[in-house]
Amino acid sequence: MNRKTDTDGKTRFRSERFFLSQGQWYCTTREGKMLGPFPSRDGAVAALREYLLELGIRPADVWDRPGASS
Repeated sequence: MNRKTDTDGKTRFRSERFFLSQGQWYCTTREGKMLGPFPSRDGAVAALREYLLELGIRPADVWDRPGASS
């Protein structure tokens, strides 16, 4: 996927931020860090929200934008 604002010519791909592996839930950050395992998807969502808060990013700033997925 290329965004209109990209000037470097690189192709970027979207992927699901939350995933289930061997019965445990994980999430990944844009920086490539994997958080988990968690017993539920809700646990993974909560961990990602806390991670964003630690970075000084309000999760609502990210997930309330059009096209954003939780």
